Amino acid sequence: MVVYVDDIVIIGSDLSGIQEVKQNLSKDFQTKDLRLLKYFIGIEVLQSRHGIILSQRKYVVDLLKEIRMFGYKPAITPMEPNIKLQGGTGNDVDVGRFQWLVRN
Repeated sequence: MVVYVDDIVIIGSDLSGIQEVKQNLSKDFQTKDLRLLKYFIGIEVLQSRHGIILSQRKYVVDLLKEIRMFGYKPAITPMEPNIKLQGGTGNDVDVGRFQWLVRN
């Protein structure tokens, strides 16, 4: 069982045991069974007979759309390697935008 704020994920091979845990929780708490896990704390969960795949693709796509960088092409190296940075070079950085990105 994994609990994050008000979300609970119950995983196991004993289906009757899982059902019993859910019934016991619903006695003391208002619960809602969403059945198969699809998303949890920004992680997409894809299930198949071969196993489980965890992905943050949706989170990254949503973030890129929000910061208007969805159409950008990837770069192997976003800046010249081994460059020596110095203050006052005229390359102003949007500190507010950078801090917002780091928080999210």
